[in-house]
Amino acid sequence: MTRPLVVIAGETLGLGGAEKVTVDLANALHESEAYRVHLITTLAPGGLYAGQVAEGIGVSHAPDREAFVAEIASLKPDGLLLNNCRLAKGCTARILAAHRPRYLGFFLHGFSSYSMDLLPPALPPGAEVLTISREAKKGILELRPDIPRTAVSVLANAVDVHRFRPLDEGQEPWVPVFERGAGPVFGYAGRFSGEKAL
Repeated sequence: MTRPLVVIAGETLGLGGAEKVTVDLANALHESEAYRVHLITTLAPGGLYAGQVAEGIGVSHAPDREAFVAEIASLKPDGLLLNNCRLAKGCTARILAAHRPRYLGFFLHGFSSYSMDLLPPALPPGAEVLTISREAKKGILELRPDIPRTAVSVLANAVDVHRFRPLDEGQEPWVPVFERGAGPVFGYAGRFSGEKAL
């Protein structure tokens, strides 16, 4: 039996949270061995995270709407996740006319007008909206009361618990800038906005 094909479309594999999520999701689905995975970039091919894409994951570039719709139609994915994909704006109906996947998801990284513009005027039946926090889910549902509450899910940012874990007993923390004994130090790089749920 052939494993289902999941296509994740994003703008680039360059620097940024949405781009990192694209690669992390693709790698996790691929490593599960339950899916075949293909990435489509729309704004630019390659990028900082391109080297982190696991071997065996297909990658293609579709620089305009015609190429984008044609690429999805040729791949015939079982699942399609549009991850902050601006090129998909305004052509969801064309995508679905060319090929209707069993799963269609829109991953929004907030509820600003930039993010909300990525949703079609009417969410296709059975489609799902993924977002990054409870705050973002609340904002999306307030701005789009036509979307069923059950169609919006939170896919929170994760922490690699193998890399970032409590110290072993007797192990001293290494904190180069801060005073020893000051406790754990956490870093954050990104926008300070409500949907990030800092």
